[in-house]
Amino acid sequence: MSDSDMKAVAKIPGDTDKQVEIFTDQTFRAKRMLPREWSKNAVVSGLVGYTIEDGETKLTLLEAPVKALWNRYSALENQLFDVHKKGKIVTLINKTVRGQQAAKELYDSSVNQLVAILQDMGIPSDESVIENMILQNDASALNDYVKRVAGLQKLLNASTGSVRFLIDRVMMPNIGNNEIVFGRVSEKTGKNVGKKIKSPINQMYYGYKSDTFITRYAETYASVHPTPQDFSVTSPEGKRIYPISQNNWISDTVRRLNDNIDGIVTQLRKCPY
Repeated sequence: MSDSDMKAVAKIPGDTDKQVEIFTDQTFRAKRMLPREWSKNAVVSGLVGYTIEDGETKLTLLEAPVKALWNRYSALENQLFDVHKKGKIVTLINKTVRGQQAAKELYDSSVNQLVAILQDMGIPSDESVIENMILQNDASALNDYVKRVAGLQKLLNASTGSVRFLIDRVMMPNIGNNEIVFGRVSEKTGKNVGKKIKSPINQMYYGYKSDTFITRYAETYASVHPTPQDFSVTSPEGKRIYPISQNNWISDTVRRLNDNIDGIVTQLRKCPY
């Protein structure tokens, strides 16, 4: 299932500046459900501890594993970028790589590191998901590792919902907290200050916009690794049904062969071909 199978784009007649994207039910499930599932995975990934107070379980982001995760991501970032920081502003300048062999080595090493980091964040990952995200942006990168490296650099930007954001802006400032607090990060303390938005720790990957990394990653993951739900449709009665398990030509033919309906087996045996 490709990304195009999950949505269709319709242009509004007479208005070249507007278009409507019609998403399938699978797309909405991927955007809504997968980040929630992955947030729960993070709780049992080793990044989060818990205490029980007055019979209530309280989750807490743990300092050692979160900082170790950040150090690993920083190493990956330094491998791909020249990182410049001025106050809270981070600028990532792409490192130039020349030659397909050097690019392939850099790409393979970086993707392996990224996959391991995502998995330790509770987000299922493999090389095929990353590759699909890159090829969605630039199909010509299929056989060009220099372009693949550029595509990977583009994925790992510093914007909201990126891997950097989730570790550096969501986890790191909230070490020791019982909830995720979003706000301006203090340069002195590294904590969130100013106007704050609060979210439970077990929802830390949920609620990001459609164009963010984590949401696009969820869509791509669903297209690369479809579940039985992804092949389901909603019936007129509002029930979920699975067309692949419904009666079809193949099941009819097998039934006719098994029961020799209308003497089909006898007729087939008479055929010399």
